[in-house]
Amino acid sequence: MGKHTLPTHSTDWLNEQFSVVQGFDISTLFFSYLWPSLKAKFPKMPEADVEVYDLFTFICMGFETSAEWNKAIYRLKKIRKDDQINMKLSARDVFFCSIELCKICSARFEEGSYSYVINLLEDMNNHPENHLFEWSIWEKAVEDSFTTEFHPFSWLHDLRKPETEDYP
Repeated sequence: MGKHTLPTHSTDWLNEQFSVVQGFDISTLFFSYLWPSLKAKFPKMPEADVEVYDLFTFICMGFETSAEWNKAIYRLKKIRKDDQINMKLSARDVFFCSIELCKICSARFEEGSYSYVINLLEDMNNHPENHLFEWSIWEKAVEDSFTTEFHPFSWLHDLRKPETEDYP
């Protein structure tokens, strides 16, 4: 996953610990803020346009994304969903779970890939100095997560386990 770096121009939230639900809120808030910003920044995103729209529709409008978030945490931390209820995530964990969430959503739909957004997030990690705008959106999502529940989180949602993937 790269260097595992986050920008240092704002450090207030870097040492925060977030619940699984707050991490989910940060991720969904970030994607909801990023979508109109990307549309404004790149009004003619060619093939990325459809995949980005699909991603934001899927993640920001629901469709069992709580289950995908639990799976993203499992991929990153190897902690089963039942054991995630009281766990805390670092700022880095939340960011990398957001990347995993995109990968999970991308793999779930054959008709589209979210490579544009995944590449953007990975580049944010590898070259934070080139993405001050996007990191400012991330910071706003972190700040707003303390006062806003963007999307209801359900511990009851489950993903169907693909036969080829190890996911308890």
